[in-house]
Amino acid sequence: MIEIEFSHCLAVEPLVASLDQAVLPRAVIEGTTAGWVFADAREDPGCALIGLPCGYFFGAGRAPEGAALTAARRVVNGILVPRSQAGGNFGFLFSFSGPDWIASLPQLLLGRSPFHIFRRTFDFGPVRFGEIERELPPPPEGFAVREIDGALLAEQPGLVEEVLGTWPSVHGFLKNGCGAAVLRGGEVVSACLSPFATREKMEISANTTEGYQRRGLGRLAAAAFVRRCLERGKTPTWECFWDNAASTALAQSLGYTLKRDYPIFYWEEKEAAAHNVG
Repeated sequence: MIEIEFSHCLAVEPLVASLDQAVLPRAVIEGTTAGWVFADAREDPGCALIGLPCGYFFGAGRAPEGAALTAARRVVNGILVPRSQAGGNFGFLFSFSGPDWIASLPQLLLGRSPFHIFRRTFDFGPVRFGEIERELPPPPEGFAVREIDGALLAEQPGLVEEVLGTWPSVHGFLKNGCGAAVLRGGEVVSACLSPFATREKMEISANTTEGYQRRGLGRLAAAAFVRRCLERGKTPTWECFWDNAASTALAQSLGYTLKRDYPIFYWEEKEAAAHNVG
């Protein structure tokens, strides 16, 4: 497999159409987030590996076999994992296009014992969201909802740290992403922002400070984020781990409906390990 320069990444775009994850791999291909793309050919590739510094890896297109499988294993062991570890990440998620990849995983991830888990996807209903949005209560007294813009980021170094956890720069986030936060005085107590974005969609990340949970603040922040996303002409895409009951409930409270749980594999590597790459 060869590393694909950004100028050739769009050749891989047809392959990622078969992935359940709708935002992350496309964000790498479109250049809105950092990552690496490898494929079996620069022109008309049939198989690709996409990696992000945060440890998300994707196998797109047809599953590799024979020499192609050996080459793919070398990319995972010798490039994707070490590059991710160099940024301080030691937990890895591997998502793939279809069931044929499952047969390749024992060789692709040779020497590792990944856990078989699931990510949950949702369908967004804009009409239903609009109905819910009109019925939302105002923030409680002493709380305010604010857009995560340059002014708020200048006041909140913690939000800047969260943004830079996935975005190459604050400028990139302000240009291609968006977010909303609930503040009590000068303290951010709930935030919802896009950790990744493409030309058409934004991924959602929501969190509320302990002690302020179960008060509807996360719902207010998420609703403001969804509205801002729609104003920018993009689809707010909700995904979480299958066992995250709080995230599922929050999504459904905003009009999202459960789509499906798709399989992924997770493993950890605290240190560089000697894996067979031959």
